[in-house]
Amino acid sequence: MKQRYKDDVKKLKEQIEGSGAKLVFVILTPESGKDVASVRYGTPFIVDVCRELGIELVDFTPLLAKKSPKEMTQWPRDGHWSKAGAAYIADVLEPVIKKHYGVKSTVT
Repeated sequence: MKQRYKDDVKKLKEQIEGSGAKLVFVILTPESGKDVASVRYGTPFIVDVCRELGIELVDFTPLLAKKSPKEMTQWPRDGHWSKAGAAYIADVLEPVIKKHYGVKSTVT
């Protein structure tokens, strides 16, 4: 399954960059902590795949681990982002988007 994932990401990168666009992976989840399976297994694997394939990655995992879920999400109602959480995410992603501002696909 891991090899299939890596192969599919490689194909996705080739297709996107072949069109003139830029692939950037973003790991964004309110789940954090060493006991969360996605943090222990999934995130490190995705980080390795991106590094190996030369894909830019923005990993919010360590950033959000420092934040209170009560501030960043609509907890205890649900885990969707709060206004403060959405603003924080936008602030972190703004320089990434600006860096690639002139990059666009030639495919319509």
